[in-house]
Amino acid sequence: MDQVSEDAISPSSEYQALTTECTELFATIYDQLPSDIQILFTQYEEVVTLIQGLAESTMYEQGIKDGLQLSQVLYSY
Repeated sequence: MDQVSEDAISPSSEYQALTTECTELFATIYDQLPSDIQILFTQYEEVVTLIQGLAESTMYEQGIKDGLQLSQVLYSY
């Protein structure tokens, strides 16, 4: 997944712009929070990131399985 991201997504100017905007928005929100809420917000962000990573990995693996099944169907004819 990291290689796909590096080769296909990262060079995209739209991806870079959205990443920059996301980082700036996070920093703006974070800076306006009291310190105890900053910790909670950071923990929330980490869990959301883990969920997203798990979902992406699962979908990627399913795509590989689906591709293998499709190739078997296509080559069986």
